[in-house]
This record gives sequence, C-alpha cells and structure tokens, in this order.
Amino acid sequence: MKALQIAAPEDVRLIDVPRPNIIETDQVLVRMLASSICSQHEKKIFQNLYSGAQKCEYPSPPGFPGHEGCGEIEAVGSSVHSLNKGDRVLLCGWAGDLHQEYIVCPERWARPTVSSISPFSLAPTELYACILAILKRGEKILRAKCVVIGLGPAGLAAIQWLKVLGAYRITCIEKKKKRLDKAMTLGADAAILSSDAAAIKALKEEEPETVIECSGSHDGIKMAFDLAAREALLFGYNDLPLEVNQAQWFEKSLSIKTQFAFDWAVWNETAAHVNRKLIDPGQIVSHVFSFTAADYKKAMKMLDKQLADKIVMEF
Repeated sequence: MKALQIAAPEDVRLIDVPRPNIIETDQVLVRMLASSICSQHEKKIFQNLYSGAQKCEYPSPPGFPGHEGCGEIEAVGSSVHSLNKGDRVLLCGWAGDLHQEYIVCPERWARPTVSSISPFSLAPTELYACILAILKRGEKILRAKCVVIGLGPAGLAAIQWLKVLGAYRITCIEKKKKRLDKAMTLGADAAILSSDAAAIKALKEEEPETVIECSGSHDGIKMAFDLAAREALLFGYNDLPLEVNQAQWFEKSLSIKTQFAFDWAVWNETAAHVNRKLIDPGQIVSHVFSFTAADYKKAMKMLDKQLADKIVMEF
C-alpha cells in the first residue's frame, strides 16, 4: 500500500509499505477514504519548526503526521461488536498515522458515521473534538458573550460549537476580511478586523466573559488576556517565549486555560454531533486534493501563504 512520508524538511514522498493486519481482537482494519491536513502541527513538522520536546526526527514514520480522517471498515477483530465490514468511520490521531491507504486501530477510536455525508466533510472531525475539549474547560459559555480570535480552521470550528453550546453573542476578530465574512455565514453575530482599534476598545467595554484564542500568535494571546472579563481559553499553540504583564489578568481574577488533547468521551460526543448534522466539518474545507506527494507539497505551500483554510486529501 501507499503511505506519505516526510523524508526530510520540505521533502515528502509516497512510499510503499506493507498493509497492516489485525493483531488484537478489539482492532479493526480501515481503508482510508480521506485525510485532512492540520495547518499548524503538520506545517511545523514539514518545515522543521518545532524545537525542544516536540522536535522531529526524519524520515518520519509512514503516514505521519496525519491525524484527521475518515475511512471504511475492511475487517474487524473477533471481539468487535459496534462495527461491521463496509461501515464508514470517523478517525483521529489516537487511531494512528492516517496519511496512508490502510490503518489498523482499536474499535473505540473508529466512530461509526453516516454514509450520506461526503468523506471530505467528515475528514476534519478531529479538529472539532479538540475545540470541544477546550470549550468544555470554560466556565461561562451558555448565554455568555464570547469572542473568537483567529479564524483559521480552529476559529471557524469554534463558532459552530459556540452556537450549539448556547453562547448568547459570538464576536470574531481576524486580520483578513474574507475570513470574517465566512464567520458571519457560520453564525457569528459580529466580525471585527484586528486592526480596528476603536471596535476592539468598544468590545472590551462590553466585558465579554469568555475569549477563545485560536490564532496561536503572541498578539492574539495578549489580546485575549486584555479582552476577557472572566476566562481566556487558549487553543492556538506557540512554542516561542511570550512576555506578558501579569497585572493584565491578575487584577480581574482572569482564568487562563489550555487543553492539550481530548479523551474518548469528547471524541464520541463530537461524532454524535456530526452524525446529527449539528456540526458540519465540511464548512471549513476550502480545497480537496488527491493523495499524492505533489499535492501534499502544493497544500503545504498554500497553507504557508495562507491561501487555504482546511485542505483534504481524498484516496
């Protein structure tokens, strides 16, 4: 079978590897239908931007770092009861490295889904689980004034979840007007350019309870600390040192929370919302490419230049 491999920074190849086999009774064999590209984690691995504990070694394992996708069950272990051959399933990073034609994973991480939803719409579901995990750490979302900073795929996903979770008002902040327009179509109540100092000052006076920071930029994180009246939820990731003024949040008893990963309960809840069509991951997909090394490299160039939101590869 074929698998993507990052042989060296900015050098990706499609290689031949043995097709995996079911070993444990609770495992399933999945034929991949689509995998999506993480615009943060994968881009940093592709360009070798991580340092410290996150630093990567090359060549990367086959299929790595694919961690968002969907597939179809080819075979099941003897103790598997919730899945059958032919079932369509949602997959996440806990299932394995997904940029390859087949994977074997435990039953619990392959959540059944409806075949009426296209594979490219299902592929980014893991991102929605990540967003739900950080929102669950929030203390004030229901009937709250919420702000989303940064409207990449994560920020757009956050808008969908805030609607489902009952936020009273959703305001988005972004430097690109096109992304602000997209946010309004997804249900945001207001959209502000990050360069509009007067509008941001007026927003602060409204004392939004919860701010979700999705850009990962230092400017976005500082803005979250400044705007939030009650809590700042940091989803965007930045591994560079950040200098801040502690008084900015200490004087208003601001809670600052992050969430590195999600558990099975959040994954299962996310799948349920997708299957009920309350959440639509397809809304954040801007491009669909083929599963080739050339298209993967093209996708990385587009993401680097911010010419795409979420890119999905179909097998």
